[in-house]
Amino acid sequence: MLLLRRPKRGPARVGTGAACAVLAVTLIAPAATAVAAPTVTATRLPVPAGATSSEVSDINNAGVAVGSAEVDGVSRALRWPSTGYTELPGTPDHPAAGASRITDAGQVVGSASSADLTSRVILRWQPDGSCGVSGAFPLGVADLNERGDALVTAVAGPRRFTAVVCHPDGSSTPTGLQSGYGIGADGRVAGAFSGTVENGFNHVPAVVSADGTATRLPVPAGQAGVAYDVGPLGAVVGALGTTSLSTGVPVFVPRVAVIWVGGRTVELGTLGGTTSRPADTGRAVSRTGDVIGTSTTATGETHAFLWRAGRMIDLGTLGGTSSTPTAVNDRGQVVGYSTTRSGAQHAFLWSGGRMVDLGAPGGNTSLARDVNNAGQVVGSVTTPGGQRHAVRWTVR
Repeated sequence: MLLLRRPKRGPARVGTGAACAVLAVTLIAPAATAVAAPTVTATRLPVPAGATSSEVSDINNAGVAVGSAEVDGVSRALRWPSTGYTELPGTPDHPAAGASRITDAGQVVGSASSADLTSRVILRWQPDGSCGVSGAFPLGVADLNERGDALVTAVAGPRRFTAVVCHPDGSSTPTGLQSGYGIGADGRVAGAFSGTVENGFNHVPAVVSADGTATRLPVPAGQAGVAYDVGPLGAVVGALGTTSLSTGVPVFVPRVAVIWVGGRTVELGTLGGTTSRPADTGRAVSRTGDVIGTSTTATGETHAFLWRAGRMIDLGTLGGTSSTPTAVNDRGQVVGYSTTRSGAQHAFLWSGGRMVDLGAPGGNTSLARDVNNAGQVVGSVTTPGGQRHAVRWTVR
């Protein structure tokens, strides 16, 4: 058994992972389906007058959230402190803006589009600035580290995607990756290169360092792989799998979640089923080494898991047949969404062995996107009419 020391608990990051503590896999019994906690407070985040919908995308450890609201058909980037909101402006040529990530220091990064959606730029607020993505059309911000390096997904040509890092000084660094999912505190990007005819079009997992140096990660012969998040001790979280060509475009099909560390590829196993994979949200790993993802069970259901110190823990569901995690904080609290006994989709907070139903106040479905180290959860509630509203939950 290979043992790695966990890093000491420190200020949390946006988009960094930690190396895992024990590289051995033991499955524990699935947790019983949890009931709602006795005290769940949901607060709809304020929006400008006339807003028809709102979304929240991130929250930092100071409790400041960011996202967007649609007003008169135009998206406006918003920053929500403990009370009220601040509008983050687009530009005259790109008025439709949305904020994607915020650091603990308060840097906010997002994107803005022209009125006809034919042009898009990456914007940075506090301090204000922009980032050019040469030779590609930026789609949006996938992740952000505490240094302010933003991982941007872009289109480089017909059916050609790429990942670019935008820096606080406005410069950018291409990674060459077909896809990028997470960026670490040191600027390393986790993702994958596209396959070639020679390797059967299998995706090649890789990390690209801040200076542009790419390191391809090992995969068994004939298999594909994708890296989803990185850690400060050299560990990389991802998945092994196969490539499907059924649509004419190579599509990665995950088989099992893995950790690459110290030259080894360690499979994390499953919850009794046939497949597992880490979360692809840029929040798959906490600073303390907890990994989140989904796995099939022996009965064919798909459940959220938390992998901690060599054990894969079944987080259960809210009474339904599936659950999906979206983020984990440094206290090991996990948020995401799950089906309920009635078949509805509700946001959840898993903490201390219990899954709490956050409900869908004012709507019929909800989704949790992020949780900070204080246990504050942000996400959205969707009404029967299809309107989305940004919400902050507190569980006591």
